[in-house]
Amino acid sequence: MGAVQPAYRQDLETLVCGKCGIEFAVPAWWLAEHRKTHEGFSCPNGHGRVFSGPTPDEKRIAELEQQLAREKSEASWAKSQQRSAEIRRGKAEAKAQRLEKRVACGVCPHCQRTFKQLAAHMKTQHPEVVHAAKPE
Repeated sequence: MGAVQPAYRQDLETLVCGKCGIEFAVPAWWLAEHRKTHEGFSCPNGHGRVFSGPTPDEKRIAELEQQLAREKSEASWAKSQQRSAEIRRGKAEAKAQRLEKRVACGVCPHCQRTFKQLAAHMKTQHPEVVHAAKPE
């Protein structure tokens, strides 16, 4: 009479008890589940065992998630810095245009007094500036 063949086959993986050193085998799916959930189990001699830390895959996933969060944060910071720079540039341009209009109308940029001679000078010597500075 021959040996009875099992109706199914499953992959087994071996473990060694850290307490007594016995080597034993468990189904691969069972091992994967216990590594994932960190659920406790016992070796054949009854010693309590548990996979306490994250698996190498879990560690790698956590590292990649942290890296992604850092890169998103850096991108957000760079975008906000760019917006701030654009706002500052726009304000500086507006200020320069206001100053140019005031000078074109004969107002001193330092003491804010109006000088007829400056206005006349701007009209005769720099008509392109006066024309550009007039409100439309």
